[in-house]
Amino acid sequence: VVGYSGNLGRAHDYIALLQAANALHDCNDLLFLFIGGGAGMNRFRREVEEANLRNVLFLPYQPLDRLGQSLAIPDIQVVLLRPEMEGLVFPSKLYGILAVGRPVLFLGDPAGEIAHLVIQNDCGFVVDCKDSESLIGLLKRIRREPLLLQRKGTNAKALYDRSFYHGCSLRRWKNLLAFL
Repeated sequence: VVGYSGNLGRAHDYIALLQAANALHDCNDLLFLFIGGGAGMNRFRREVEEANLRNVLFLPYQPLDRLGQSLAIPDIQVVLLRPEMEGLVFPSKLYGILAVGRPVLFLGDPAGEIAHLVIQNDCGFVVDCKDSESLIGLLKRIRREPLLLQRKGTNAKALYDRSFYHGCSLRRWKNLLAFL
């Protein structure tokens, strides 16, 4: 299960995902799960319906107290960011994905901040958001190598525990304020 959770808006380019879902529509063991909303989600849903894709499932936003569960359902979680939005927007969903120990599939600028974080910590995969062929190839590889997802998910959780859990963040704020 390839998951996306949250708002799908102007900062997100979903075209490669649509093309991958279309190319892989015959793979009975592959599902694209989209939980959330937004203007982009509505457009994406219409395009999926027009293409009659049965391997894409849409669910509404889930209650906040179930966010951890909904993030943990997919085997891999997608983070989208248009390259021109790098430096202006940081998808906070990344922290939740890391916290539940799911690997990240970043579709955006391969030279950007999120790509660097994912590559440096070996906690997922980076694909240029305009390169649907590479995305399709990666999804085929992941289907053949489930242990790869497990390893990257373990690394994702370790990164969260090491750098982003609330105690770590509070300690950084305390150190910063002491410095000032």
